[in-house]
Amino acid sequence: MTVYSFTASNITQTSVTLSYSYYNNQSMTIMLTIWDGDQLGYRLSSPNVYSPYYARSFGNATSYNASVTVTGLTPGTYYQFVLSTNKNTGSYPFDPDYTVMSGQWYPLELDAVYVTTTSSPPSWSNSAANGFARVGTYYSSSISASNATSYSFSNLPPGITQSGSSGSISGTPTTTGSYLVSASASNSSGSSISSQFYIDVYPRYPSWIDQTVSTSMRKGTGYSDQVSANYVSYYSSSGTFPPGISFNTSNGVLSGTPTTVGTYTFTLQALNSSNEGIATSSFTVTVKNPLPVWVDQTISTSFTVGSSYSDSISATDASSYSTSSGTLPNGVTLNSSTGSLSGTPTTAGSYSFTLAAQNADAEYIYTAAYSVTVDDPGGKMWVFDGSNWVEREPYYYNGVNWNNRGVMYYYDGSTWQKAAQ
Repeated sequence: MTVYSFTASNITQTSVTLSYSYYNNQSMTIMLTIWDGDQLGYRLSSPNVYSPYYARSFGNATSYNASVTVTGLTPGTYYQFVLSTNKNTGSYPFDPDYTVMSGQWYPLELDAVYVTTTSSPPSWSNSAANGFARVGTYYSSSISASNATSYSFSNLPPGITQSGSSGSISGTPTTTGSYLVSASASNSSGSSISSQFYIDVYPRYPSWIDQTVSTSMRKGTGYSDQVSANYVSYYSSSGTFPPGISFNTSNGVLSGTPTTVGTYTFTLQALNSSNEGIATSSFTVTVKNPLPVWVDQTISTSFTVGSSYSDSISATDASSYSTSSGTLPNGVTLNSSTGSLSGTPTTAGSYSFTLAAQNADAEYIYTAAYSVTVDDPGGKMWVFDGSNWVEREPYYYNGVNWNNRGVMYYYDGSTWQKAAQ
């Protein structure tokens, strides 16, 4: 009767302990061999180079207990260990490399055990994924470890998922926040390592809808314009606004009534909740003087030769007045500072002219066109010059000089009549 047992224990990455016991009423030699599939022997590095425990005799006795530790194995590899004997196979010693021929001696297999060595533990090559992500922007990153066959993640930001059991994660984040992600890498033997890292998901970056404002402002005139952007939490500014103009950081409205003429430069920004922002181009604004506004633009159109004339036009915010077109009656002038129109007409006739008021920025407003007639109240005297009768204006001597124009009258037989002009 034969009783035997064959077991494997203490399995590691590169070794295994094999134990054998038997009782037999016959003496026989017990051999241990390692099989790799149908190939007798296990190759360590190159063909025909085998483990030192490729073949080993446990002895030649009727009973025996033995164990051996096989080393030099490859982590994570499947092995078949065969226990055999040369009993009833002839008188030759067992030679595991000997070609088996029909009718010749051959080993008798008693038992076999099957072992897979423990895989090497994982080791981080990259234990943390990219820590920056943005809502609405596609994200892709990965972790890696040597000897790892699978990975796992927990507390990934919403919108980011793992690709199968790999170390890759990707997706489009949907929610801002700072996420502490736990990750692990495992090998086929169940050995694992872990790590933690943060993925900070930032809000969407602002984008302009309207980033322009009117750069035309006028002192004393109300102004309002607005910039707007997507994904904005608030607005800010840099530079100098015209006095009287303010910027609403909640809605991007620029408004007010400028109080001071001048040139001003400023820039506006739109920012998200992480204080990340985009800026407009620099605005250069010129605040102009108010346009003149007529207070009085009517004048008397009654002009008489030799008679003093005085009237005036006036406008608010006017720095000067001028004749924009036409001709004033001879003897009449316009005061460019006050708008006063005065003088003594010297020549009868019809005249047309337009007056203007301008501000300090040379911006004009105009009156309607005036059409006036200068009357001549004096009579006419005809003098024969030897060839023709020539019309002359009469003057009289006032005791000092001849510079006052006289009026000629004639007697028609019943009354004195002013001579026709």
